[in-house]
Amino acid sequence: MEKGHLYIIRHGQTDWNVEHKLQGRTDIPLNENGRKMAVEAHEKYKDIKIDICYSSPLSRAYETAQIVLEGRNVQIIKDDRLMEMSFGKYEGLKGVLNMPEHSVYKLFNDPAGYVADEGAETLAELYARTGDFIQKVLLPEINAGKNVLIVGHGAMNLSIINQLMDIPVERFWENMQGNCELKEIDLENVWGKGVNKFRVHHIMCTNLYRGYGYSGAFCENMSAKVQWLKTHPDEKIQLVCEPDMICEKCPNLKDGDFCANGDNHVCEKDKSLLQELHLVENEFYTYSELMQAADEYLSEEVFMRSCENCGWYEKGICKYEEFDFIK
Repeated sequence: MEKGHLYIIRHGQTDWNVEHKLQGRTDIPLNENGRKMAVEAHEKYKDIKIDICYSSPLSRAYETAQIVLEGRNVQIIKDDRLMEMSFGKYEGLKGVLNMPEHSVYKLFNDPAGYVADEGAETLAELYARTGDFIQKVLLPEINAGKNVLIVGHGAMNLSIINQLMDIPVERFWENMQGNCELKEIDLENVWGKGVNKFRVHHIMCTNLYRGYGYSGAFCENMSAKVQWLKTHPDEKIQLVCEPDMICEKCPNLKDGDFCANGDNHVCEKDKSLLQELHLVENEFYTYSELMQAADEYLSEEVFMRSCENCGWYEKGICKYEEFDFIK
């Protein structure tokens, strides 16, 4: 089946946009110019086939979706995970780009160094909720061949775009959209760059990934690679017992090799797991084939033996009973 396409648009203009005030979760409606922008977008993008639309529940986004899709038989679904990034008590602040005394100033000038306070949302929290939407809603729709439209907000849209395009947090604002600006994300070209090696125990890691990680860079890389694997289930990847595409941004790598929390035990566990799953080192498999092997041979005992020294497992983040076996 041919995969669908993804389109992302930012809401139309509001009075707070004009006044350069931080909006965040504050539900500011479109102004008349914003509605005019949405009408113009309706005309401009009328020939783009849309099968389903997911919108932020905030009125400025939802009304934009309604106007853009007016006259079409397209369902618009509100999803709280698509709300704008929360700026806490700083919402309503005017001219923050000229206020270095406020912590939120750093978000716009040094996003990698941003530390949220006063009830504001962290970038990690933003990425976790939109990453959850990507994996549980967006990718299944795309894989089912549907053309999806997301109607959202500046920072929230960027968190999706950056995860899909594997853009580091240091360049968070690089693809910022104007009001009612639409972007198509070329999914075939943004995933899989340099992706060809996969160590066997990462079958569990990628299947159970829920947005947690060792660092922001790790989470960004992990999210992008998990999404690539799930949207390219029939792409050949090489099964290895060495650092792979998942390990690229992991701070636990030691001297470019095994995890820092113990010599070569990870490699030894990989080799043991290969045998348990009836797989062969350095051979090429599709992700679908790896999941089929897990479905057939991965028992709870094998799972525990492979994951027993992992911090995620010890903290209860990864559980055998939550593994998404083939139904």
